[in-house]
Amino acid sequence: MSGGERPSMTYQPDKQQKTVLVNVATKGSAAPVGNFALDKITEDFVQTEATKFFARVASEAGPLWVNRGLWPMSALLPLCPG
Repeated sequence: MSGGERPSMTYQPDKQQKTVLVNVATKGSAAPVGNFALDKITEDFVQTEATKFFARVASEAGPLWVNRGLWPMSALLPLCPG
C-alpha cells in the first residue's frame, strides 16, 4: 500500500478450501492476517480483528489525527455493542 491509498481490511473466501483469507493494509504496511477456517469466522472474530485494525490505523496516524475530529473516538470502540 502506498501512502496515497486508504486503509482497508478485506475478507477473501476460498470455497474449495472452506477458508477465508483476511488481509489488512494501512499507511505502514500491507499483509495477510491469516487464512482461517469458515467456522472460525464468528461475530466475535470479526469484531476483534476490526478493533485491532482500527487501533493500528489510529496509532499510525498519530494523536493529532484523532484529536482533530478526523477519526471519531467511537470508531475505536467495539463495532457491535452488547
